[in-house]
Amino acid sequence: MSIVPFTLGVIAVILYVVTLISTNKKTILVFLILSNIFYGLQYLMLNAYSGVYVCLIAIFRTLVYLKYEKSNRKIDTFPIIVFVCITIFSGIMSYNGIVSLLPIIGTCVYTVYLSGEDIKKFKYACIISSSSWLLYNIFVKAYAGIISSIIEIITVVYSLTKLKSNRFTKK
Repeated sequence: MSIVPFTLGVIAVILYVVTLISTNKKTILVFLILSNIFYGLQYLMLNAYSGVYVCLIAIFRTLVYLKYEKSNRKIDTFPIIVFVCITIFSGIMSYNGIVSLLPIIGTCVYTVYLSGEDIKKFKYACIISSSSWLLYNIFVKAYAGIISSIIEIITVVYSLTKLKSNRFTKK
């Protein structure tokens, strides 16, 4: 295990955890950008180019979503379609076996549901996205990414459980 990619991944995990515990959408988006910068650097050091490309797209996507958030506007369908298409194209260009498609699938799902208003659907999308990234991280030996994916899955499942229990207790 190389210490530099691992350290970059740990920094990314710490930044990503802030997004999981934050309730402010602008804060979430800013820390997603920072987290993706460090994840991208980690994947670059591991020569995991599908991960690098997806992180670059995610940074740009999140900057656009942040612009919408700052102007209190709902995200239009067009940018969502553009980011999904760019992500798919990057997957085609960086194809290195079936495993290289995992971050592409996860990011497409995340892109669509990050733009929406339904928190429950977003959380289910996070499980799909995190699961695909978990498998990719295992394959490319991104150990901090593995930890991050597990933390995200556990946190989202816990959050969905709380959401479900609150729905039944608020009658």
